[in-house]
Amino acid sequence: MTLKHFIAGAAIFCFAAESQAAFTGLSSEIYAVGAIPGTITHRIYANFDDPNDQLVAVYGLNTAPLNFSTTGSFYQNGNGGPLSTNINPLFYGFDPALEYDSWFTIGYDDQIANQLLSIGINWAAFNAGGNLVINDPIGGSWFITPGFSPQAFPVGGRVLIAQLTTDGDIDVNINIQWRDPGQNTFQPEGLTLNIPFVIAGCTDPLALNFDPLATVDDGSCQYLAPSFANLTYELVGNNTIPGYDTYRVYANFTNPLDQLVAVFGQDITPIVVTNTGDFYQDAIGGALSSDNPGLYGLFPSLEFDSWFTIGTESAPNQLQTLGLDYSSFEAGGDFIVNDPIGGAWFVLPGTEPSAFPDGLGRVLIAQLTTNGTVDMMVNLQYRAQDGSNPQEIGLYLSFPPLLPGCTYANASNYDPLANSDDGSCIFLGCTDPAAINYDANANSDDGSCEAVVDGCTDCNAINYNPAANTDDGSCIATVFGCTDPAAINYNAGANSDNGSCIAEVLGCTDPTAINFDAAANTDDGSCIATVFGCTDPAAINYNAGANSDNGSCIAEVLGCTDPTAINFNAAANTDDGSCIATVFGCTDSNAFNYDPSANVDNGTCEGIVNGCTDPFANNYNCCANTDDGSCSYNTCLGDLNFDGFVNTGDLLQLLAVFGTVCP
Repeated sequence: MTLKHFIAGAAIFCFAAESQAAFTGLSSEIYAVGAIPGTITHRIYANFDDPNDQLVAVYGLNTAPLNFSTTGSFYQNGNGGPLSTNINPLFYGFDPALEYDSWFTIGYDDQIANQLLSIGINWAAFNAGGNLVINDPIGGSWFITPGFSPQAFPVGGRVLIAQLTTDGDIDVNINIQWRDPGQNTFQPEGLTLNIPFVIAGCTDPLALNFDPLATVDDGSCQYLAPSFANLTYELVGNNTIPGYDTYRVYANFTNPLDQLVAVFGQDITPIVVTNTGDFYQDAIGGALSSDNPGLYGLFPSLEFDSWFTIGTESAPNQLQTLGLDYSSFEAGGDFIVNDPIGGAWFVLPGTEPSAFPDGLGRVLIAQLTTNGTVDMMVNLQYRAQDGSNPQEIGLYLSFPPLLPGCTYANASNYDPLANSDDGSCIFLGCTDPAAINYDANANSDDGSCEAVVDGCTDCNAINYNPAANTDDGSCIATVFGCTDPAAINYNAGANSDNGSCIAEVLGCTDPTAINFDAAANTDDGSCIATVFGCTDPAAINYNAGANSDNGSCIAEVLGCTDPTAINFNAAANTDDGSCIATVFGCTDSNAFNYDPSANVDNGTCEGIVNGCTDPFANNYNCCANTDDGSCSYNTCLGDLNFDGFVNTGDLLQLLAVFGTVCP
């Protein structure tokens, strides 16, 4: 007699065709996680919809096998056993792990008042931590005699059938007998249940509540709150470029796992970087750190170029931009972004390691080399460790700090550290307006004033007074020269003859004239000029005014002298009106751009390409040159926030969800 027949006979079961009660399937719940390190303790139930139903038996045999298997192993306590009747709860005090032993049952979880029986089951493999399989012709079962024990009835709609502690997945394939309130017996077979080894919890090691036992993240991870602190600046060096100091600007965070992703500006939230002087811009560099090749050994001044960035100092990096005009900044002027479209420099989240704070909690956003005072207002967006995307608006910074004092180097109290003159400068000198050495710029008399002594101060004058310090206009100058009115070099202003007089000799004094007289020193207007040139009337360069042929005559050659004409004659020097204009263009009558007026093909012929030629159309074909009427149109693509513009706001919405996993 098989076990199946034994169960049916012993319980006097009656199988019914219909019933109002129902078995609703198998279920499981987690009883404990990590009570035995690295394991999960599961409890498995048979579910019913009537509290008067009763589970009678769990069984297996060759035609309906039973299988409880795991991809790991089942925990087996030395003080326990394969059935709940082996579990003595009084032992929990000195052997707490006994509570998490693996066993099978109907209803009860320990031996107290437990009426569970079993037959025909080989527990050896299971007791060694392996699977329980019943698939032989005899079979086996654990069971309750119907009607004799309350443990067979559902509690909360379910009856406990097993507790299994394992470090792997569980697969269940079983068969049961159960009885409804009308004493009808049912025998569903091939009931299955899969329980994956899942420990829900926070699996991110960087989270505050990281659970090292969790195998599946349940979204419970907690992180430090978004941690932006402020903007700060750092003086890199004084006089790095003569007259200029170099500063670096940082965004500061307290959480090293927050990352800066964008610096942005628009009309209502502008970027403003102004300067009372100007910004040093190196010819080798550019407006961004991605433009900086870092070749400081070859170009030392490049190290102090002015630029913007997110974290990095030079290329290569992941820095990108949108909608920015650097022309004024690159010319040494201000950098402002305040239009409706706006602009930003940014990195995609997770792509640039330098977007995370350094060991001091800083992310570099600019290097500025200036000879003035900088006022800076920017807006930031960052990806916080908790996945949010905070924006920091209207962040203001001014540097260097205002240091009042005397800024004039020639003042006696000049302060080399001052960068704002406070009117305190002291200029030493003579403050007496009547003194000869009066200094209008002096504001503190140094006792150096000298009295005025009038007289002739010209040492070359006849009446020079060496004691005078103020010339009174009385000087009489000594003028040497020729005082003979008949001499050629007579000097009417001379009052002292110096023997330089030269007698007058009339004649032609022009050495280029035909009648040049080398002995003459006074021109008498008799010179006849020599005019060189071509004296041949038949030559194209005949010079009617020439009186001396210089061999330059050029014979006339007729032809087309226009070098742009198709029949240009390089040898011709006289145009005869025969020129034919050259017209370049496409001379292929089958080409898209055929030019019937062209007489010289310039290789520009293009084939006809049909398609949509409207760049605002949805299917615009940039290669098409002939519209075929196929254009179609769509709404404003890329307007993610529906404000009518494709602008920085859309970029920032994109930067806020970039890298997340869609559900």
